[in-house]
Amino acid sequence: MSEMGSHSIEYPDDTIEFIVIPADLKTGDTFYYYNWGSTTIASEKTEIFAGVPRQVIYATYKPPSGMTAEASKIEYKWDKTTGIVLEFLAYFPDSKTSSGKLFDTNIWEPQQDGNYALLYGATLVVILIFVVIILLVVRRRKRATKWFCTP
Repeated sequence: MSEMGSHSIEYPDDTIEFIVIPADLKTGDTFYYYNWGSTTIASEKTEIFAGVPRQVIYATYKPPSGMTAEASKIEYKWDKTTGIVLEFLAYFPDSKTSSGKLFDTNIWEPQQDGNYALLYGATLVVILIFVVIILLVVRRRKRATKWFCTP
């Protein structure tokens, strides 16, 4: 799911735990994750992930005072609809960083650009069939009327 930054660092325990949050949070919403304390969604916008535009929500996590944590700060981006982490950047006291970003997924499919030729073609065929049926009914009624009106 993620690609490591330039340093060869394993995911710290306090980074990987934050993989999924509640879905459909919005700016200003606060959520609690076990012993992490509260985290508030700071903002949201649309970004492209895995080739698809997604509503992304952002928050920065800082461990509560007195909590032992490997990272001193972690910036997160989550998919608003699913709550799945899309990208993170963790900062450590020794000035190293660790990052991860979603590059591919089967959670959602890219939206098609719209090859609607088959849909338009099928619609045209259905319309033509209705027009032919209407013309045949009108023609048949004219013949029937003509046959009854002949002296």
